[in-house]
Amino acid sequence: MITDIEINDLFPTPVGDVYVRDEKLIKELVDEIYAEMERDPEGTKLSNRGGWQSNNSSPIGPVTQSLREILLPTVKKYYYDCFKSKSAENLRITGLWANVNPKGTYNTQHIHPGSQVSGVLYLKVPDNCAKLDFHNPARESKMQLVGENYEEYNNYNSDTFWFGPTVGRLVLFPSHLPHSVEISESDEDRVSIAFNASYFNRRYD
Repeated sequence: MITDIEINDLFPTPVGDVYVRDEKLIKELVDEIYAEMERDPEGTKLSNRGGWQSNNSSPIGPVTQSLREILLPTVKKYYYDCFKSKSAENLRITGLWANVNPKGTYNTQHIHPGSQVSGVLYLKVPDNCAKLDFHNPARESKMQLVGENYEEYNNYNSDTFWFGPTVGRLVLFPSHLPHSVEISESDEDRVSIAFNASYFNRRYD
């Protein structure tokens, strides 16, 4: 006789979903980001295709810098709760940058090497702006049979999961998790701040 199958979820990937409910802070961050974009209209080009991204070395402004200390306790809690690592207490936000994405812009698939936790905080979110896609890190090694016919998608067979941006939404994820941003269809800018956190002494941006 064969017993019922016991399913074990091995190596799950935790993605944190938090909200920053401070309208004054969010407005001040948006104002600082647009002021920085005026000072440095070139910004930097990494995974972004179109749009504007601030240089990682730029402080942007005092309110933006204060965000490091505001977010750090939540980042540490996420890391400890998920991984039970004593190193959570040594985490620091080692890189922080702003993103302004107008219509037609997007970010290619990428990871954030050299850090443990990455995150994005949405500050200005118009209708029809782009979603954040997470990609199955096992995709390259997963056997894909020709003609595979899934009855429904779930955590085991999906290649991507997406998070829709809303103002104040903070998404936290392991830095090795591949992600991208879809093409924005909105006529207005989407504005966000992204960051990395690490417990290494060396700074990674």
